[in-house]
Amino acid sequence: MQESRCVVPLSALLLVAARSALLEQAPEGQTGEGVTR
Repeated sequence: MQESRCVVPLSALLLVAARSALLEQAPEGQTGEGVTR
């Protein structure tokens, strides 16, 4: 039970970090296309 609770927040943090990094690297125009896809 404890492991599942720890894994979920970690995965969420990784997703947020990845999205923030992509948004910072990609221009505003490409970000819109990426979201639609």
